[in-house]
Amino acid sequence: DAAEFRARPEALAAAGFAEPSARLRELTEASVFTTDGPTWFRGQALCPAFTEDANLGAALAKLGAARVVVGHSVTPTRRVTGRFDGRVILLDTGMLQSAYKGRPSALVIEDGRLLAAYADRPGALSPPEPLPRAIGARPGGLDDDALEAWLAGAEIIGVEELPTGITEPQRVTLRRDGLELRAVLKSLSTDFGAAHSTQSLNEGDRFEFEVAAYELDRMLGLDMVPVTVPRTVGGRKGVLQFWVEGAINARQMIEAGLRPEGWCPVDPQYNLMNVFDVLVHNTDRTQENLLLTRDWNVVLIDHSRAFTLRQQAPTLLYQKPVTLPPALAARLAALDRAALERELGPWLHRRQIDALLKRRDRLL
Repeated sequence: DAAEFRARPEALAAAGFAEPSARLRELTEASVFTTDGPTWFRGQALCPAFTEDANLGAALAKLGAARVVVGHSVTPTRRVTGRFDGRVILLDTGMLQSAYKGRPSALVIEDGRLLAAYADRPGALSPPEPLPRAIGARPGGLDDDALEAWLAGAEIIGVEELPTGITEPQRVTLRRDGLELRAVLKSLSTDFGAAHSTQSLNEGDRFEFEVAAYELDRMLGLDMVPVTVPRTVGGRKGVLQFWVEGAINARQMIEAGLRPEGWCPVDPQYNLMNVFDVLVHNTDRTQENLLLTRDWNVVLIDHSRAFTLRQQAPTLLYQKPVTLPPALAARLAALDRAALERELGPWLHRRQIDALLKRRDRLL
């Protein structure tokens, strides 16, 4: 893999070949071998759609091509998958059974149609499948749609207090169908005596807003907020948010002196975070609730203080100018009141939806 490839100069030096090691290091660090170069770049397969859409469009225009078909990045479902409205086809379905537990596949193009063929289904053809949403690694092959249902019905078998957060969060362990996962349980809602007063909407701390943030993230296709579902526990209403195992927060990253070195650069992801925080007027983005996965993908949690009525931009954790990728601008422009009221109405007051639409217009 990439780490082993970059370790070869050290191995050569350890064997006593200093001069060849230096030359090999020089070649290894050439731009052609970086994660941005043609031999290691995986952005169209692994990185957020909104950070890569413009890159893809430029590349296809330069090549005069309608789409690109890529391998060397195994699809999570082990099936031929499409991204970017079919402009990218992911064809590596893990045919090395011993390592990836997939199957051989091929892309068939007939009369302009794209169809997938699989070795274990001779004669059958089917369209490439959309990439399922799955924020945070989890066992069992659950995508986020399945995880929603799983969290809503799984048995809680363990509860522990968390040392951070003023909303008294608890980390719970759940079990269902032989699978165990963890989630954060939040049930605190402050309303200052009147849930829909201006003070409550501007200063409240409500678990309901966690569901609203998740649903809005899904409407936009941002794919940065983990699955969050309403759940009544012990007669008390609250929410469960999927615990992303193996993630660290930004403070832990800084204190450990770590540098993100994943396939997807973090700065464009931080910009998407800023767009979202401006849109929902999140007044509580901190180093503790900006998570990074093992692959250095950004995950956003803790939105119980978002969705105020204010229009001025909140203080942003990532202090860079906010830029709006064209593909995200199109998704924002497509938001309409009816859809927002349908998806967010159970969790937000109409005044909050009004304020969100005004901030949307300011972003555009």
